[in-house]
Amino acid sequence: VSVCGGKHNHKRGPRVYKHYPESRRIKSDSLLANVDEMRKRGTKAKGILFYLREISGKTPTLKDVHNILARLKNLSRSGATDVQRAEAFLRDTSKIRRLFSAFPEVMMEDTTFGTNRNRYKLFSFLVHGINGKGQYVQHSMLAAETRANMTDAVKTFKKNNEKWRSIKVIVTNKDFTERAVLSEAFPSARMLLCQYHVVTYLDQQ
Repeated sequence: VSVCGGKHNHKRGPRVYKHYPESRRIKSDSLLANVDEMRKRGTKAKGILFYLREISGKTPTLKDVHNILARLKNLSRSGATDVQRAEAFLRDTSKIRRLFSAFPEVMMEDTTFGTNRNRYKLFSFLVHGINGKGQYVQHSMLAAETRANMTDAVKTFKKNNEKWRSIKVIVTNKDFTERAVLSEAFPSARMLLCQYHVVTYLDQQ
């Protein structure tokens, strides 16, 4: 080095410093664990961004949040077999039970088709979470939508959730077998059809 300039050739100051990548980086394990839980609950990236800015005092960007979510998603998949992933997906946890206990009044039922190459059906229950969005409280993989299979899934749900008697309304699709099983299992709950299925049916008439 023959010449050294002692002056910065760029802007300096606290506002510039806090936007450096290293200053924006979220390193707290507890914060990242909370973000991972929010990701699993379906919280949008913008919601996580506001949360991180408020709690950490840092100024991460939306791109930073997307990078964090991608990294957490990859970590959750790494080294896991198909069986392990399925078990983790279907496992009932204390957090899920607490979620239902907090919002038991309105429960929604959803069945997803073609979830894998074996054509299993994903039979799920949801509640409205604190953000007003649907939050899953149980998943069941069904080989077929038979009355016996759905009854077993409902029995498991009732066994794991003591506050099932607090359910006032159940929102379902138009499947008559599902509605019959749910009506029998929750006799005091009012059965409502999902708005989407009602509108779709009326459009087809």
